[in-house]
Amino acid sequence: MFRKIINKLLGKPKDSMSFMESMNLVNLPIVTFFQGDKRFNFLLDTGSNSSVIDKNVLKNIKHTITNNPDLSNIMGMDGILHQTQSCEITLYYKDREYTYEYIIQDMKEAFTSIKQSSGVTLHGIIGSSFFNKFKYVLDFDELIAYSKM
Repeated sequence: MFRKIINKLLGKPKDSMSFMESMNLVNLPIVTFFQGDKRFNFLLDTGSNSSVIDKNVLKNIKHTITNNPDLSNIMGMDGILHQTQSCEITLYYKDREYTYEYIIQDMKEAFTSIKQSSGVTLHGIIGSSFFNKFKYVLDFDELIAYSKM
């Protein structure tokens, strides 16, 4: 409680991403990033180690294929090892730039299901490795992700 009072007096942390609107609308922590005037919605998923971009989005987003060997084999939720490609993408939230490496996966089926149930179009998933790299913490009391850097 004391922490909430201090946060309200001092305001939100400088480098913070709000997911309040998406939580209020669809009960999912989603942040919208930009690349120029294009908007890309990412689900914040601390249960996923890696970050994923839907391969169907690549034609609409500037990226560089990296094929990082560390990201070439991932274990899916199905318990099966999957061969993957990876790419580097630079996205923006407010004035901050986030250059990060994403696993490329066909997420059309999963994202279509989310679109049908919630009305939200997802383009990717931000996993815990992103939070670790940029030192972000998810605060579900304030419904923000903020950087401790």
